[in-house]
Amino acid sequence: MFQRFVMMMTVGVALLPMNAWSDTLYLRSGVQVHGVVLNEEGNRLVVRTGDRIVRIPSSSVVKIEENDRDGAFDHEAARKALEEREKQLLEETGLTREQRQEIDALIRRLADPDPVVQGDARRSLTTMAATPEVFEYIKNQLPSWLPVHIAQLLDVLASAGGMRAGDTLLEHAMHPDPAVRGVSVELLGVIQHRNALETTLRGLLDHEPVVRMAACAALAAIGAREATPMLIDNLRHANPGVNNYAAEALVVIWGDNETAAALKTAEEWLQFWNAHQE
Repeated sequence: MFQRFVMMMTVGVALLPMNAWSDTLYLRSGVQVHGVVLNEEGNRLVVRTGDRIVRIPSSSVVKIEENDRDGAFDHEAARKALEEREKQLLEETGLTREQRQEIDALIRRLADPDPVVQGDARRSLTTMAATPEVFEYIKNQLPSWLPVHIAQLLDVLASAGGMRAGDTLLEHAMHPDPAVRGVSVELLGVIQHRNALETTLRGLLDHEPVVRMAACAALAAIGAREATPMLIDNLRHANPGVNNYAAEALVVIWGDNETAAALKTAEEWLQFWNAHQE
């Protein structure tokens, strides 16, 4: 048998309620059930919680506490909690509920199958993210969205904030999704983030071709000649796309050298590099 706890004190004997009180049942699993114990049927307690009747094995009950919580939904308490949460969010984000809902609706459209809808949503978000409050809201909400949204939101943040998006891009360059990693690495090049060279070089070693190609584009944008040996290695990659991106990156990086424009193979580039190491 279980023991009923009244005012958090042990009575010491099993008592069945007479519907004059409400109860909280503490189960061995850690779950709490709020309601009214109506009676006992064999080895089960019959409990009314809100407008439902449930039967709970007596052996699973650790204790019962008498209180005024009958399991019914408290609309007034919920309303007050919602108002308090809204006040907290307004203080934290500087955005009203309507503004947050507008941003969230635009973010959802980034996954729309229609590229026109996607493009319109991305442009609207980029314009809105020019304000610090929206920029920070989008940045802080990134973990809440799917990779398909995150990849485009990173583009929004980089377009709207430039170097302000640097730390976020560095963080997402390690994201488990290859599309997110690729976008992050490429955008580090777009914003000319020289401090991200190590991260960008790591992209040339990624097991996903899309990330390697993004790293090639980023290194070309940065003009990182120190990446030449790793770019030459990627000329030998099994994926033709990686080969092409690496070749284009090398030509761009060494664009001021007439000899470089004529180089094609990894062996030719390696000879060139050995002769021009800085």
